[in-house]
Amino acid sequence: MPLAFCCMKLWRTPDLDFPHIETFVRKKAKDYKGLTVIDRFGALPRLVLKAGKDRETIRIDKWKTEHIEEFLQDKLLH
Repeated sequence: MPLAFCCMKLWRTPDLDFPHIETFVRKKAKDYKGLTVIDRFGALPRLVLKAGKDRETIRIDKWKTEHIEEFLQDKLLH
């Protein structure tokens, strides 16, 4: 089932660095309708997926930029 909404929540701290996710947010995130990026403290980078009443959270801290793109291209409504 295609997702109607996807939220990317980011961890911001000087102790942890996720350059691949920062690259995606700076250069690619705007290309995905239905994707909202939220900067938050207190959690590792993750995608919150919603389809109807269903909701799923996926950690993406070890994903490369191209993995995020492939996942969203496959799952997010265009």
